[in-house]
Amino acid sequence: MSKPSPSIRRRLIGQLLIVFAIFVVAAYWVTRTIALNNLQNAQDQALLSVAQVIADSVVASPGDVLFELPYPAFDVLSYQAPESIYYQIKQGSEVLAGYENLPRIIGDRATQTYIDQSVRFVQLQKPLTAPQMPVTITLGQTQDSLRYTVNSLAIRSALYAIAGFLLIAAAAYAGVINSLLPLRRIEKNLKNRNPEDFSPMTDSVPREIETLVDSLNQSMAQHKALLDQTRQLIAQSTHQIKTPIASLSAEADLLLDRVPADVRDDVSNLAVHARQTSRLVSQLLTHASLTYRKGSERLRPVDVVVLARQVLDSFEIVAEQAEVELSLHGPASLVHTIDPIGVREALVCLVDNAIKYGGRLGEVSVTLSRETGLLIRVEDSGEGFKGDPEHLTQEFYTQHPAAGAGLGLSIAKQVAVAGAGHLKLYNSPTQGARCDFYLP
Repeated sequence: MSKPSPSIRRRLIGQLLIVFAIFVVAAYWVTRTIALNNLQNAQDQALLSVAQVIADSVVASPGDVLFELPYPAFDVLSYQAPESIYYQIKQGSEVLAGYENLPRIIGDRATQTYIDQSVRFVQLQKPLTAPQMPVTITLGQTQDSLRYTVNSLAIRSALYAIAGFLLIAAAAYAGVINSLLPLRRIEKNLKNRNPEDFSPMTDSVPREIETLVDSLNQSMAQHKALLDQTRQLIAQSTHQIKTPIASLSAEADLLLDRVPADVRDDVSNLAVHARQTSRLVSQLLTHASLTYRKGSERLRPVDVVVLARQVLDSFEIVAEQAEVELSLHGPASLVHTIDPIGVREALVCLVDNAIKYGGRLGEVSVTLSRETGLLIRVEDSGEGFKGDPEHLTQEFYTQHPAAGAGLGLSIAKQVAVAGAGHLKLYNSPTQGARCDFYLP
């Protein structure tokens, strides 16, 4: 027989009572310990001060020891309740003044029971000129007022703790009970999840909604399986589709030098369309891959300088054909925790756009820096953006329809937003366009 499901109300009340008891006991003992230590130290200092005054009054005379009890000094030992004071002035084994049967004190201070009372004693010695023996001064005071003060402070602290905790517990109980109702709990769980998080809900729930939670877990498991299949299909399709289209584009370029002049324009148009199709398919597959990777990115420390250098190296031939100079600026090494696949694709899109629209005999520079986060700045020396550049981050929006499908900047923004960053586009103060890709 399965164990019955726990009650949320009973569990909450039980936990509150346990925390309440621990909180009150802790407040009492902490306050009591601190107050006892502080008041004990204060009492010790007062006793030592009076004992030192007595010691200062002790002087040696030929064949005798003279001293005078400074009775006004005993006023500093007064507390809010009457206290008894015991003293003894002793030279060797001879008691010169005070109580003869005071307990023996080891060290310079101690708490002893004397005449059925808890008495705090301090002791100090004053050496006298040879051959006189040193004089030992012992001074003690009962601790009734000290213990009364300590207990009063501890009880008061406990009462304040009880009052404050009851107010907090009442508000917390009402709020928690309202927010942790079973259906609200499931709703909050689902609402706060990442869209790609299909892990089962494992929280303990009342028996009335166990069937509902089981059904939700089964449904999420099915969706997770479908999503994994879609991701695998896109990953496989990326290679299967890119290769033949890239081959078609390359063959069309080679065919231009072999065909008769009367059909060369048609073959040239075919080559252009093949390149555009190759770029469009590549960006579509990249966009789809990044979309289905949301929530499953694997963040890890990466040297962004190495990654940027690899991207620029992959554009060397394209940049040479476009007569564009590529440059990388920044530190020799910059390690940051990122999704390397996503950031690589974003940088590829930004550099590709800069080469296409930066104009011939121009320059495309990539600058890496870190302030509060990672900043990748891509600049070109072209004509810059026309109108509001923020529109260019919309999917399939482009200022040059013949040159691209309008997905490059959209992909870069998608990667930045997925990493809690942003992509800002604006015209450089000197010349050209500037793209700031930022990740915290």
